Formats: sequence, structure tokens, C-alpha cells
Amino acid sequence: MQRGRIFLFAAALLVLLCAFEAHGLTLAQLRARLATDEVRGPRDAGYNDLRTGYNQRYSRLPAVIVSPRNVTGVQLAIEYARTNNLTVSVRSGAHSAELLGVLDEAVVIDFSVNMKSISIDVAQKIATVEPGMRWGDFYTATVPLGLGAPGGSCAAAGVGGSSLGGGANDLATVLGYSLDNVLAFQVVLANGSVVEASDDSHPDLFWALRGAGHGGLGVVTSITLQLSPIEPTFYSAWITYAW
Repeated sequence: MQRGRIFLFAAALLVLLCAFEAHGLTLAQLRARLATDEVRGPRDAGYNDLRTGYNQRYSRLPAVIVSPRNVTGVQLAIEYARTNNLTVSVRSGAHSAELLGVLDEAVVIDFSVNMKSISIDVAQKIATVEPGMRWGDFYTATVPLGLGAPGGSCAAAGVGGSSLGGGANDLATVLGYSLDNVLAFQVVLANGSVVEASDDSHPDLFWALRGAGHGGLGVVTSITLQLSPIEPTFYSAWITYAW
């Protein structure tokens, strides 16, 4: 009789757990677990500013915009999207001409607000960068140290997008694309787990991210870049023609 009661209790608990998982993380729960300015819905202040870009031809209406401060915030955004059957789109520096980082009815993970810091190891010539940092800010931090890496040709382009899809400016003629100088990515996968992708860890993912990183392989939360010495003065010229 006692065993039967224990079995029934365990079965009831399992049903409750399955029901909770099926219901998923609610928007109210997501808001409760993040700071006020990290979650914006259509009725929240700042939503309209974040859902648009510099190219005003595009105007999309995401379900919610999450501006995480750390990896935990990214994990919660992915959990909310997964358990509510919503698409995820990712925005790094907010420089996409086609507004590809913002999709209709999606959970937008926007790094351009809170995750844009850089840490530099001068001795090792390595920079660890959050994806929301823009290249102009990157060079402001590295050039005074006599170091740099190939980046976007526009200062407003994000390090995240460039490092996953190419990234070429005048330094690329000598040092290759931005993605050629990536040593490692920190990535949050669809199941919420966090991995490091490099030559030594998850090498297939590392290979795929460098060039196809915009294709839904995971959400990159930091990029480790190889820095190279650069000359104190860098000369560049443009030749233009009047047609």
C-alpha cells in the first residue's frame, strides 16, 4: 500500500513537471529574472528605438527585445523563445542595412545596449570582446597600445557581426579578415548550454561560425581576437572618380 502511494505521488509530480515545461517561461517570469531595462515589449519605452535601424526603409515588430547584461540573460532569452515557440534573432552593433538582427514576432537579443565591453591582454596580444562593441570603440581601446585587428570598414559596424561573417578594412590586406583573427568564441547553444568554440574545443562549431555564424548555430556572447602590432601611423588613401 505504501509503495502504491509513493508511486502515485511520483507520477503526479512528473505530470506537474511536464506541464510546467510545456507551459514554458512566461514574459512576466522573464521580466522578473532580468533588470527592467533588459526586456522591452511593444508597449514599453525604448521599444521603438531598438526595433529600428539607420535604414528607415525597414520597420519590423518583434515580440520582445532582450538587451542582456551577461550570459545568464542570453540563456533566459533563448529559454523564453524555445518554450514559447518563437524565433530568435541576434543584433550586435545594429549596423545591418537590411535590419537582419530584428525580425517580426521574434525574440531579439540585442547586444548593442549592454554587452559591448573589451578586455585586453597586452602581453599575449589578445582581446576578448563582447559582440555589441563597435569597431570604432575597439580601435579607441587598442590603437593607443600599438595593437589592432582587421575590422569593419565602418566605425559603427559591430564586432560581433563582422567576426562571424567576414570583416575587412585596410588592415585586411596584411592580416586577413576579422574572422581569420578569431581565436575562440563563447557560445550559448539552443539548449541553453554554454561552450567555447576554438581549434581545441568544438572545432567543427568553430569552423562553421567563422563565415556562417549568422546561420543559427548558437548565440555568440564573446569573441577572443588575436591582436597584431600596428605602425604608429597608418596611411590609407581612396581614389574617387567623377562620373
